[in-house]
Amino acid sequence: YGDHRDLHYPLRRQRQMCIRDRIIEPELAASVAGHLDSEDLELLEASVEHCSEDHPPASQREQRIQELDFHHVLADACPNPVLSFFAKFILSLLARLFIQEQLNPDPELSKKHQMNGVNYHQNLLQALKAGAPDPARQLMTEHMESAEMYALSCLNREKE
Repeated sequence: YGDHRDLHYPLRRQRQMCIRDRIIEPELAASVAGHLDSEDLELLEASVEHCSEDHPPASQREQRIQELDFHHVLADACPNPVLSFFAKFILSLLARLFIQEQLNPDPELSKKHQMNGVNYHQNLLQALKAGAPDPARQLMTEHMESAEMYALSCLNREKE
């Protein structure tokens, strides 16, 4: 089951989170495609709008948390309670990482990640509205791969 002390090593912890990237989030997106109500869609649209705004570097941590809110709306709307539970649990761990960790992302890389995230969220929102589970799953897989690469680059930069 792993050693709980592994949670104190950011790079190892990030790699352990790949289950979110490869399984949970794509299935979460597929499960809610076509099943979101108007309130869910409004929350997702508001999240995309907030994330597309330009933010000063001092609020990058809050920006990352706002990006997670998009995923939290999906977890709240998920019809599968087990999938919802795991998604929310991992999102809470990620939020704690952003709050507690002193990541030092390259400002240019951070801006690129923000815009990539916004693009993925916009495209996901369209697939979700269209009730298209397979495109939603594929987009979320690509989004999670991109987010993982960004997190690893931030952690690798910390080691330098």
